[in-house]
Amino acid sequence: MTSGHDANPRDASRHSQNRSHLKKTAHRLLITDYRSPPTDSPRSMLRRITASLSILLSTLVTASAADKLTFDDHILPIFENYCLECHNQDESRGGLDLSTYGATIAGGSGGEILNPGRADESKVFLVTAKIEGEPMPPRGQGLNKEELDVLKNWITGGVLENVNSTPKKPKENKLTMSADVASLGKPDGPPPMPEHLLLEPVVVTQRAAATSAIATSPWAPLAAVAGQKQILLYHTDNHRLVGILPFPEGHIESLNFSRNSQLLLAGGGVPGKNGRVVAFDVKTGKRQLELGREFDTILSADISADQAFVAFGSPGKLVKILETATGEEAAVIKKHTDWVTAVRYSPDGKKLATGDRQGNLYVWEGDTGNILHELRGHKGPINAIEWRADSHILAAASGDGFAILWEMKEGKQVKRFEAHKEGILDLDFHRDTTLATVGRDKRAKLWNAEGKLLGQTEPISEEPLAIRFRHDGKQLIVGDWTGGLGLWPRELKTKSGSLVANPPSIASRLQWNNDHLKKLTASLESSKAAHKTATTAAEAAAQAKTKVDNQLNAKREELKQLTARLEKTKQEKKPVPEDLPKQIEAAKAKIPELEKQLATAQKNIPVKTKARDEAAGKVGTLEKQIAGTRSTLRYWQAAHANLQHHQLAETLTPLEEAEAKARAELTTAEKAHSQVIAKFKAAEKSREEARRSLEGERNALEKTKASLPEQEKKIRMTRLVLSQQREAEKLLRQQTEESPNDSAPAIAQQFRDALTKSVNAVKSSEKVLANQIHHLNNCVSEARKIVAAAEKNLKAAEQNLHDATEAQKKSSATLAKTKQSHATAAAALAKKKNEAAELKKRYLALRS
Repeated sequence: MTSGHDANPRDASRHSQNRSHLKKTAHRLLITDYRSPPTDSPRSMLRRITASLSILLSTLVTASAADKLTFDDHILPIFENYCLECHNQDESRGGLDLSTYGATIAGGSGGEILNPGRADESKVFLVTAKIEGEPMPPRGQGLNKEELDVLKNWITGGVLENVNSTPKKPKENKLTMSADVASLGKPDGPPPMPEHLLLEPVVVTQRAAATSAIATSPWAPLAAVAGQKQILLYHTDNHRLVGILPFPEGHIESLNFSRNSQLLLAGGGVPGKNGRVVAFDVKTGKRQLELGREFDTILSADISADQAFVAFGSPGKLVKILETATGEEAAVIKKHTDWVTAVRYSPDGKKLATGDRQGNLYVWEGDTGNILHELRGHKGPINAIEWRADSHILAAASGDGFAILWEMKEGKQVKRFEAHKEGILDLDFHRDTTLATVGRDKRAKLWNAEGKLLGQTEPISEEPLAIRFRHDGKQLIVGDWTGGLGLWPRELKTKSGSLVANPPSIASRLQWNNDHLKKLTASLESSKAAHKTATTAAEAAAQAKTKVDNQLNAKREELKQLTARLEKTKQEKKPVPEDLPKQIEAAKAKIPELEKQLATAQKNIPVKTKARDEAAGKVGTLEKQIAGTRSTLRYWQAAHANLQHHQLAETLTPLEEAEAKARAELTTAEKAHSQVIAKFKAAEKSREEARRSLEGERNALEKTKASLPEQEKKIRMTRLVLSQQREAEKLLRQQTEESPNDSAPAIAQQFRDALTKSVNAVKSSEKVLANQIHHLNNCVSEARKIVAAAEKNLKAAEQNLHDATEAQKKSSATLAKTKQSHATAAAALAKKKNEAAELKKRYLALRS
């Protein structure tokens, strides 16, 4: 045992604090148990106190063991006290069994309930602490503060099974999308808008299809409209088409922007065949997500605020929640009894509302699919649901004609009003809490949060199917059965414009604008001529008036002078000239005529001036129309250049592949050519060595032939020596046989020794002679064989060199051809890249 002196003082202090804390906890538990209102039965209360005491005892036992909170010692007693009645091996409500550690970690049908290290992300803590979701346990007081602290600290400590377990690591969100995690409010910086998207329609038909879905960006002047196998993006300030997103999967039934407006979610497919959900990046138009492989079309889909989940409903009566990171099912909701027609996440992403064709309306936990509220009150199909910006109010529109507002604390109605007697077809909820609806009465209506009518349209010619507020709420877009897209001011008094649901091709737009520009230009020339004529006429009228005015003034002055002359003559009592009265009368008679002419001229001037001004106004109008048409023409020329650029860019891929293939072939050819050159050089060296070897062998043969007389002379000499040695041997043998052995032993022995030597000498000479004769007989033939072999080697080396030379020629030709192929591929690629760059420059210049 460890003595008190050996123990860690800090550990001792911590254990002392734990014991003190546990004593206080026990006291509070007992007070809580015995002083709480009698909502529990005596048996439940006893069970509760027993479990609490067991927690305390087990904590006291294990507190000294590194203060670890474990499932076996601390959490299971809590679950036994509050949870196992409903969540055990025999009765696992919601697919959840809390009786064992493994089953607890696995979670229930709604997914996992624990995120190790993060209690605020763990379902089991959030519901027991009554922070969110349906409170658990559903009856009784639930866990007290100390028990919640134990549960929370156990999760924070890594959900240990026992004291020997290793803490588990938190599970991170593995979202791989390029879009940032969505915020609940307006994102920083300018809201995303389409950039350089194609404007060429995927499908052009004689008439538009019914408008099945409209979505507007929450923060940008952007509207998305469901077209035929395509999504049309419109700028809601200038009403220009700014992008077309292909949706080859089929008919689009649902459109929704993400909360940060970076993504556009489309759901649809082919009824009875397939269904798909696709998320597009608003800026680039690229597909960020492709989820779901259903066997029927998707009727409604939405993405959570953090973009971690996508939920959708279909005619299969199911609601599926998929993880965007993996595409795997996080939950499948099977409670609906008919087609699921509406699916919407709350703005905070914590709740999911779903409605069906039978009028069933539910609210679920956004990630697990666990039910929060069943909202009863709709007697017709749920055609639309939308959330208020704070996620506390849900608005639902039904085919029974009523709109109902539901609060989310207890799931109760806060307002119910009849919006369209024949039935509501769509509804939108703006951030300012106003509501917009369309219905079978062919009207669009605006309501406040209390259900008071603020404005409505006159009956629309075709039944409206969809309605959406612009991002700022100042305008509404209404789509109808024929594909019409009307733009209405907030007051809904008079339609202010429209959008095209079935846009023509870029080529037809260019053709129309060019023709229109020609007509306007011709009209302008005609109008300018008319304006010039009218200006001339106005100037002539003004000149005529001035002329008459001058004549009148002159005549009046003349009359004045004549009258003055007459008066002076009378005063001077001189005779009056006979012609003076006549002149005065003539002047008087001329003045009324001139006054009449002046009045006529004055009346003519406003007429001519008005005609001139009208002509000028027409010229100004035509110039504005021409400027607008030219601007529109440049816009579509830019769209055409962008289309050409994209089409050209698509051709770059095979060209790049071909160039890469040619480059690889060139590398291979160069390597093979290097190997062939190396073989050629080796063959050339081998032939030279064989040639030198043959020359040496031939020289050796000639030397061998030249040495033959000398070899024959040596044989003759050896034979002569051998003959003499044999004669000497014969003589010694005779002498040895004739000499008696006993008369002179020493001499006899000498003869025998001499005889032995003589015999050995004869044998040695015979051997030398045999070798000399053999060498003489074989040296030339062997040399000739060696020469023949050397000649053969030289011939083989020459053949190898010939083959290597041919291979070199062939390799050089192949290399040259490959270089040319690579040069051609590289040139084609460079040309296309230059063309693409020029088209890009042209497009940007037209856009500027």
